[in-house]
Amino acid sequence: ALGCDFYALSLYKTFGPHLGLLFGRAEVLRRARGQNHFFIGEDEVPYKLEPGNVPYELCASLVGIVDYFEALDRRHGGPASATARERVVAAYRLIADAEAQLAAPLLRFLRDDSRVHLLGPQEGGARVPTVAFHLADGRPAGTIVPALDDCGLAVRCGHFYAHRAILRLGLLKREGVLRASLAHYNSSAEVERLIEALDELL
Repeated sequence: ALGCDFYALSLYKTFGPHLGLLFGRAEVLRRARGQNHFFIGEDEVPYKLEPGNVPYELCASLVGIVDYFEALDRRHGGPASATARERVVAAYRLIADAEAQLAAPLLRFLRDDSRVHLLGPQEGGARVPTVAFHLADGRPAGTIVPALDDCGLAVRCGHFYAHRAILRLGLLKREGVLRASLAHYNSSAEVERLIEALDELL
């Protein structure tokens, strides 16, 4: 339906296992060079592109993704007559709304506090609740991570595979950025704890 040659997806981004998915059009996959053992024939599609065995336990867990979305929709009053697709779409709307509400106070705090620089859009709408920021006083990002750990708050620092962007921003030598990643299953109380801890540590 998309008309693309390839489509790649990290399934953990949809609350599934740490497993990658690659769709490829049949004629393109047949032309692709094998990545598996030398004795796997170039005509053995898709096996020639799967180095090693398929992680069966992770693949078996994939059905749980749709189950989770359907349960989320039902829990929030979705109609009994809804199709699986309708439930998934409704669940994503619920997730987006919940995450926007959770992120709003954190974004407001980081935007308004001169001790930090918030990266990316300053408000919700155009952003997901993965919030990156750095310390305005020039301290390395990692200086406050242990104290946040002690508070039971999992904020990390680094380049998060955006190495060139962090280098261009001049932040690589300062251990990159701090990143707080929120999800719909976080609570507003946890966000408030994070804000209070940051306020003390900055």
